Amino acid sequence: MSRIDDALDAIAQIGESSERTLATCGLISTLLRIKNVQSVVVGPFAYACYAQMQDARPSVLLQTKTPHLPVRIIYEVMAEMLPAHGHQAEWNLLGTQITFGGQFVSEHTELCRDLQTDFGIVSLMPPEQLIADYIVAANQPYQDAVSVHRAKRLMALAMENAFDLDWNQLREIADGENYRVGELAAQLRQQTKAELDAAQASETPAPAAEPAPEPETEPPTEATLSPQD
Repeated sequence: MSRIDDALDAIAQIGESSERTLATCGLISTLLRIKNVQSVVVGPFAYACYAQMQDARPSVLLQTKTPHLPVRIIYEVMAEMLPAHGHQAEWNLLGTQITFGGQFVSEHTELCRDLQTDFGIVSLMPPEQLIADYIVAANQPYQDAVSVHRAKRLMALAMENAFDLDWNQLREIADGENYRVGELAAQLRQQTKAELDAAQASETPAPAAEPAPEPETEPPTEATLSPQD
């Protein structure tokens, strides 16, 4: 058996789904690096890693630091080197849905966090940028309770030293032209700190579970539109 086959067998034996997904990402990252491609995990699975959450339905969105990732390389890694099923950007490997989502765009790629697995290094998008993303999503165009919860949870975990967060960089990113949510970020930071202090004072258990997304609503018609403030 090849070293890749050995790695696949070892990953398949991992019982916990999020840990298996992380190991799968490590193997894919290693094989992409052989092709001189650096990948970055973005979106929900990056959040799950920082938030230390179990993901019962593992799916990963991968972006690359390479401006243009040739489809040929994706096929060479996923279909030839690995026994993944799929085509072009969508693949399934060991029960994990892998989506290649284009180039990772960030002015702060140096803030990506690297997680070492037995099968390779997994690079996560910066938590500072992830929080800023959620703050934007939380208020555009309507407030989204899930995004608010996620932004505050990441802030709370950073305040509790679960992972390192550069608060100055978060403020810089949130204030930047791409986000313009600096004031909201400061408000959420204050709210999160107050809630943590209150919870510690009363020895309240951990924060409640993430709220369910609100159902999508139909856009208002002309007859129901009213002037905005």
